Amino acid sequence: MFKNNKNPIIFLMSANDIGGVTKVTLNICKELQKMNIDCEIHIPFFTHFYYTKTLRAQKNLTDVKLWIRYLLGQIRLEVKQRRLKFCGERLLITDARIVRYIFNPSLKRLKRSKFIVIQQSTLLQQLVDLGITENRILIVIHHLFTNNPADLELKNLKYPVIKIASSVFTSNELLRIGVKDSSLVHLGVDLETFNPKNRTVSTQGEIHLGFYFHPHRRKNPILVESLVKHFIELNKKNIFVHIFGNSFNKKRVNNYVIVNESITEYEYARKIANLDLFIFASNMEGFGLPPLEAMASGVPVITSCVGAVPEYMNTDCGVMLDNEFSKEVWIQEITKLVDNSKERTRLGICARLAAEKYSWEKTTLKYLELLS
Repeated sequence: MFKNNKNPIIFLMSANDIGGVTKVTLNICKELQKMNIDCEIHIPFFTHFYYTKTLRAQKNLTDVKLWIRYLLGQIRLEVKQRRLKFCGERLLITDARIVRYIFNPSLKRLKRSKFIVIQQSTLLQQLVDLGITENRILIVIHHLFTNNPADLELKNLKYPVIKIASSVFTSNELLRIGVKDSSLVHLGVDLETFNPKNRTVSTQGEIHLGFYFHPHRRKNPILVESLVKHFIELNKKNIFVHIFGNSFNKKRVNNYVIVNESITEYEYARKIANLDLFIFASNMEGFGLPPLEAMASGVPVITSCVGAVPEYMNTDCGVMLDNEFSKEVWIQEITKLVDNSKERTRLGICARLAAEKYSWEKTTLKYLELLS
């Protein structure tokens, strides 16, 4: 049993964004607060400063110029877009204490905590370099950032690193590189926030398709763009396309294409619940939260078979496709469900029941068990 104490559990992060790592962190903090367990989130202003240490140490003039350009770009990003705020505030999930740092996290604050949670293997070396050797360190591994098992178990630490794989897929990847002491703890979904009850819009005669888009190649942006383009060019007045994620080309936006960026978690949940079908065509995932959130919202999902998707979804509650299938195969499967409202309803009901097996409370309790 985890014993609460006056010192907070610290979540050390490497980037200020609203991606999956931020969402996982905030949802875990939300559950900890319900249990009256104090926590802090430490997050940098300048992303990747530590990662470029080797580059900067070489003192090559060309590399220094690149570093200066990068640093100026980071400052511009913070001032103009983030406005020196923590991006996770847009998720409206928790009021956990946020501690910002410029280049390295505060050694004093880290040392006063018994427990530090990280989600990137490179942060482990940073902690050791800072002199953090007495804390219990838990690293959540969504997908491998290294093929060297030594990067996940450093010397001079008082306690062995607690390694958590967020999916069977990642657990098997760890076994492949020789890491045999990881624990499997699936991520979860907020079953209250993502809920079929959020469906409020009557869409009789209309079909609302949701697509997840991100420009990173592991999110398969070329396929997603081609699918969106196809349904736009159908020019059917009853089909509406909703884009979630970020950086979608807004030149293609019209009255039948709605781009949802910089929205809060609650707005996102309500928009998802009012879809008729959610499409997720990612190339690679450690877990894959968006399909699970759509399922919890009672929305049928067509998704690529990546990460933990086949662990929380089966063919009775959704459609899984190979991410390498052609655009035509994806269009065919989407069209089948567009034309079959009864099947969409059946899949949506089954999807919600499947999603109810996963919750952030279960995830958090397993983390605390491992920290005990």
